[in-house]
Amino acid sequence: LEEIQKDSHYYLSSGGGVTFSGGECLLYPEFVAQLAKKCKVHGIHTAIESAFFVPWENVERVIPFIDLFFADLKIPDSEKHKKFTGQHNELIIENIKKLSKVHKNIILRIPVIPGVNDSDDDIDAFAEIIKTFGKGIKEIELLKYNNLAESKYDIAGKEYTKFAEKAQTNEEMQKLCSAFKEKCNKNCYFA
Repeated sequence: LEEIQKDSHYYLSSGGGVTFSGGECLLYPEFVAQLAKKCKVHGIHTAIESAFFVPWENVERVIPFIDLFFADLKIPDSEKHKKFTGQHNELIIENIKKLSKVHKNIILRIPVIPGVNDSDDDIDAFAEIIKTFGKGIKEIELLKYNNLAESKYDIAGKEYTKFAEKAQTNEEMQKLCSAFKEKCNKNCYFA
């Protein structure tokens, strides 16, 4: 908290605050809850970025102290999700569904990966899932594809899977945003 408070003038002037992210910050719910509670006492805005592949109890523990959640929703089909991430997506979807019924400020983040989750069928499947969420979903943020991790894989001696040579165009992303807005009735933007 002492370190965080050093930037309190910046939080006040920018409207920003503290974001807990990762790795996966919700693997440490006690720490996050304790620090977020102290932030709230000092008037500091709190946010969490999470993949939500954690027990619901971990999410539930931090809810009272978090102003904004960024929830990753990567691939709508569970088997395809497992193929690309190593895990099925049912726990993630269930956690976001529960959270969206009790918290009013959630931004869904969807990393758009060419050939993996950007087809018309994928968009339709995302929309069907999003419609099951509660009213807490404020908006959808689509993240353009990038190859920024490629050099990290080289350093680690791991094989990197390149899905495309470059990011989608703004026009392609705007088209996806329009589809999400139409199908989900949620504000959508891309970064």
